[in-house]
Amino acid sequence: MILESSVTNFEDWGAYMRSRQKLWARILVRRVAPAGALAGQGNHHVVATLDEPVLFVAGENDTATPPRFAEALYEATPQPAERKRLLIVPARDHTNAADSPEFRRALGGFLAEQVRPRPAG
Repeated sequence: MILESSVTNFEDWGAYMRSRQKLWARILVRRVAPAGALAGQGNHHVVATLDEPVLFVAGENDTATPPRFAEALYEATPQPAERKRLLIVPARDHTNAADSPEFRRALGGFLAEQVRPRPAG
């Protein structure tokens, strides 16, 4: 599984986006909250139950979904280190982290590790 520029959940992302607004906008919009079935949902809950290998990717300069979200998801994933990876791509943003030589190298290495036969035992 590859998660690129992902967020933990809507509440975290909404709070982050609100914090980036000008003061007058924050005064007018006191709270952003998801309605109904979206409340409390998100990737944080999903990654906590993963049993397959996962590669998290984020651009270092991503202001839409900053790397801290990918870092939190990586930490929440119960997989051992050899089955999860975190790649923060230098000098990339929300739209181009996966269009980089760093991503291609990381993906190739990650896939090669996952298809390598594991010793029995």
